[in-house]
Parts: sequence; C-alpha cells; structure tokens
Amino acid sequence: MKKSKTLSLLSGALIAALVCGGLVACAADEPVNTNGPTDGVLGFVAVDGTNWDTSVTLASKKFNLAVDLKKDNTLTLKGVCGGKASTGGTGGPGGPGGPGGPGGGFPAAAAEESNDEEDNTDYSQFDFELGGSWTEEKGWGYTVKFNDGNNTEIVVNFDKTSGRHYFYYYMSPEIGGEKAAETLVKFEAKDSAYRKSLNANYVVNEERKCTYMFRGGAEGGSGNLSSAYVYLMPNGGVVSLSGTSNSLTYNGKGNWTEDKQNHVISGKIGTTDFTTNAYCDVAGREGYRMKYTVSGGFGGSSTMTLYASCDTSKYTWDRYVSSDFEGEVVETWNGAEGASADYILELTAKGYVNIKEGSKTVFSSTYTKEGDTIIIDGEEFVDSIHITWTVKGGNPFTPDKTYDLTFEKPEA
Repeated sequence: MKKSKTLSLLSGALIAALVCGGLVACAADEPVNTNGPTDGVLGFVAVDGTNWDTSVTLASKKFNLAVDLKKDNTLTLKGVCGGKASTGGTGGPGGPGGPGGPGGGFPAAAAEESNDEEDNTDYSQFDFELGGSWTEEKGWGYTVKFNDGNNTEIVVNFDKTSGRHYFYYYMSPEIGGEKAAETLVKFEAKDSAYRKSLNANYVVNEERKCTYMFRGGAEGGSGNLSSAYVYLMPNGGVVSLSGTSNSLTYNGKGNWTEDKQNHVISGKIGTTDFTTNAYCDVAGREGYRMKYTVSGGFGGSSTMTLYASCDTSKYTWDRYVSSDFEGEVVETWNGAEGASADYILELTAKGYVNIKEGSKTVFSSTYTKEGDTIIIDGEEFVDSIHITWTVKGGNPFTPDKTYDLTFEKPEA
C-alpha cells in the first residue's frame, strides 16, 4: 500500500506583499475559470515571478502545464512539450533561502532553443497526462490529489489581493518512458469572485492547521521586504516562505520535533538544520525564538529573528521583546577607550550576553558566572571582557566587518 503525503502551501499575506510589491502585477477582478475548460470548474496554469502560463523545464524539455478541475470531481494535469530547452533546471529564481536551502520559489523557465540546425523531432511524443481528484471545503478552498505514484495531496490556498487560487507541486512526471527529476512548480487559477465565498475567518491552510507559526523580519524604507514564515505542521512536516528584496523562496520539505521538557524545537528545512535559541517562560507569553538566514540577490544573505507563540490567542509573535526570552539586564559593561566606546555589553538575568551599538544588537551569546569570573564561549573574564568576531558582508558589495572590542567591569 502506497503511503499518502500531504504538502501544504504558503502564506497568502506574505505572497500578497511580495506579489503586489513588484514581483507580479496584481490582477484586476476577473471571472472564474478564465483559463480552464468550458465543461470544467477551475483551470490552473504554471506561473513564475513575472509570467502567466510560463514554460517549465522538465527532463531538458520545455512544457506548458495545465491542471483542470472537472465537474465530476476528477482532475487532469496535462503537459504539452514545446521542444528542447537550452538549459535544464529544477528550481526557479527563488534561489536558496534561510534554513530552507535550495528549492527555489518558481518553476524553471524553459529557455528558447538557440541551435540554428533544423530540428525535425516530433515533440508531441513527450506530452504527458496525469489524473487525480479534487474536493472543496466550503469557505476554505480546494484540495487536489494527484495519481502520481505517491498520491500527493495538496491543499490549495487563495490570495485575496490578487484573486487567485495557488499551490506548489513537487512533480516528477514520466516523460518519454523515464521519470523526470523532481521539479517545484507553482500553479495559479484566476477566480476573483471566490473572495465572496470565503469564510469570514479565512487564513491560509498552514496558518489554520499548523502547530507553530514562526514569523519575523522587517520591511525596508524602499519597500524591500525581508521577512519569513515558517510553519511547523502537525504531521511533522515544515513549510517555509521567505523573501528578501526581489527574491522569493518556497520550501515545502523538512521535519521537526519538540523537546517539551527543555523547550527546544529542532529539525530541517530542506536539507539545512535549524534549532530554536530561546524560550519565553513568562506566563501567558510562552513561545520560541530562532535565527533565520535568507539568501538574497548577488549571493548575499540576511539574518532575521523569528518568533512563535505557543498560544496565539493570548500572545502574538509581533509583541515579543528581548526580555521575554533573556530576562532583564542585570549588568552593563561600558566599552574601553577607542572604538569600544561606541558599544555597550549587557548581561541578562537568564544568562544572555549582548553587545549593542546604539539600539542595534551586533553580538549575542550566553554566559555563566562562577564567583567573579564570567565565562563566554569557553573563555574566562574577570575585570574586562575582550571579544573578537567577524560578520559576513552579505553580498559582494558589502565587505566583511571584524569587531575587536574590550569592555570594562562596572564599578560596584
């Protein structure tokens, strides 16, 4: 018996911010099923960051893909081959991101063949078709199930801003008698009228069903978005969506576990490990914190802090402050003369040490204390603390920065 697997989708709120922020032009109100069959319910096509009904590279060939939901609750995924792709690919411009690692946010666009020699190949022999079924939960949207050997089941989300249903599918169809490499493809269907049928409390499937939802990041002054959603699902799966500037990364693979006794969540997003670095035990505010690194353009990256509340009805991720996790500051050490004078070092009640440049935290770790001796990362200090570390520039245009700071013990 083949085991089913469920893939869930990403946050409509963030995709709306990214879509309307410039990656894709937001659609005006459009009638239902603008691209589907006349006897169908809804039609999906593949999309990328800028293109509707885009070509997708599968097995070094370019395909146009369509998923049609039919009135008898069956569905058909059709792939029509348009020829050779000059380059193969299994991921789009989303690129690697955070713990999500490689995966990309969009299907690989199939480049046009540039070979001048005449190609007489009948590419229709590579066309393929995949069956399946679909259901609808009133007020919450559609679920599609593909007869792909894994019985892959996907909950379709709806973006209120663009008026589109959307889902991501890790697909590996049989092409020309061989299984194609797994490729992540995003499908969308235009259906602005569907807004009227949504439940008044509608949220995307991940937010509705997840055990924990990590969120965080910041929006820059020029509209640059650096943000992430990480959903830990009840079945042990992980769904992440992260964006920075004009980059978007989706990853629907991973796993997680929770050590409830020690209050630590760990797992994988894609192939990269992650672990929470702090827990808030304040009554009514219980929750987790973790660092998340998102890859951006030009090979750069940005690191942000994500928060997850154990009970969102009592406390939400955006209300957390450092003292919720680290305790109040119990000692402040001032920088020595020179460059260190612009920095302060703080020791907190729960064993955290932070170095701040103004209001910005530039270094964070933990410490223990034995009498007058303070131990940070295995080094012992008494009357002064000397710390050196390097921060990567994040992209080729920003050089690495090395800190070499000394702090003096405050007078009693």
